[in-house]
Order: sequence, then C-alpha cells, then structure tokens
Amino acid sequence: MFGDLGFGICLVRRLADGIWDFFKLSFTKLYIFNKKNMKDLKYYLRIKALPEDVYACLTNPFTIELWSGYKANMKAEENTEFEMWEGDIAGRILKLVPNRLVEQEWYFGEQEEKSIVTIKLHAERHHVSVELRHTNIPDEIFEEIEMGWKEHYLGRIKAFLEL
Repeated sequence: MFGDLGFGICLVRRLADGIWDFFKLSFTKLYIFNKKNMKDLKYYLRIKALPEDVYACLTNPFTIELWSGYKANMKAEENTEFEMWEGDIAGRILKLVPNRLVEQEWYFGEQEEKSIVTIKLHAERHHVSVELRHTNIPDEIFEEIEMGWKEHYLGRIKAFLEL
C-alpha cells in the first residue's frame, strides 16, 4: 500500500508500567522513511507538569540552562535564531503559541529539505501530553537525534519537572 507512495511506516509502542492499557501510553514513535535518505520522527511523552512549565523549558533560556546544564542562546520570539548545547543544536524559531506550540527549523549543514521540529503541548488532567514531530532528519544521524530527544532533551525536561 505505501510502496506506491515511497513510504514505509513502522509503528512501535511501549506502554507505561508494562500495562497493556492504551490510556496509559508512555510514548509512541512513528518512523516515516522516504526516498531521499531522510527520516521523520514522531514521539509522544507525558509529563506531570503544567503546560506553562513545559513551555518555559522549551523557550526560556534561563530554564533551559537549569534542565540542560548548558547555556542557551534563545529569545522566545518568532523568526529569531537560537543555539543550544554549545552549538550542537542551532536553528530558527518559526512559530510560538504560548503554552501550546513550539515550531523550529533545525540546521543540518547544506541540507536542501528543511528539518522542522514541531512540539505540541496538550493539557490533560494531571499532566501534559507532549507531541513531537521532527521532519527531514538526515539518515546518518537519525539514531543520534532520536536518542537525543528521548534522553537528553525531552527526557531531561521530564526528569526536571517531575522532581
């Protein structure tokens, strides 16, 4: 079915606490492979926090430094450039909706296709559901980027806010 479109989809699910209960979904990853040796990542995470706290962890340079341990060069304004982790992550802020959405373009050298990061925050009863979509990740660094999101970026935000 997807072969005609040039896409293959692999859905991997791991449920919270090993319970097969779809209402306690810890995270879901969706990999979309395309013909240009680029991959897309979709990742869901639940954080016991307020949406404004998660948003601050994504956009406020002082808060970013607290959870990451590194100085962040970022202004929470659209069409401004940012840099984190001593330049390991750099890009431009495309769109901000306070406490709901962060959209960024990440720079990967001279890449033709823009690599877009979209983070949506969904307020729920006692937590925030974080929905990440990162498009056009070069194949050769996909695993590093995936691990970075899981362990060093969103994972650290979760650990920081759930202390």
